[in-house]
Order: sequence, then C-alpha cells, then structure tokens
Amino acid sequence: MTERLVVATNHWRARVLERLGRDVDASVLAAAITWEIDNETGAVIYLGRVSRDGKRIYRFAFPRGQRGVALVVINDTKIRFITVYETGWRIPREGKKSIRA
Repeated sequence: MTERLVVATNHWRARVLERLGRDVDASVLAAAITWEIDNETGAVIYLGRVSRDGKRIYRFAFPRGQRGVALVVINDTKIRFITVYETGWRIPREGKKSIRA
C-alpha cells in the first residue's frame, strides 16, 4: 500500500489543542493515527461510519495518555482529520444509533 496524504484541518488542530492540551501536536497525532489505521496494530479501533458521505470514527489510545475518538474522511490517497472527541461524548450517526466516544 502506498502512503496516504495526511490532512490535519484547522478545525482538527483547534480541537486537539482545546481537548487534548498544548503538549499534543495535532499533525503528529494525525500521522500516528493514520499509521495505526493502515497497519492495524490495535492502538486505533474502528467504531463505525458516521455519515453516508464517508465520515468514519476511530477510537485511539496511545501510551502517553492521548485518548479520544477521531472523526476522519478516508479515501485511497488521503485521510482528512476533521475533529477529535473526548471520552464520554455522544457521536450521532446518520440512520443509526449514536456512539459514545
């Protein structure tokens, strides 16, 4: 598999700063989550599709205490990070039951 382009949106960066703190680099976190999604090592777990336009959510937990749920849009060539949810948030899904982060 070729490496995907990782796009950390401004909204993603703002939410990482707000919800995970200044010591977490949003771009590095996005790259780490992408690597885990592509390599399936267990630190990132697929929770489901959020919308019909391709948004998906993944729960992540890294050793340095970074935990949460990432909302992303994935295609063959890139993965775009939209926002991050902290544990306990309710995430609505189109046509399905919501999921707790």
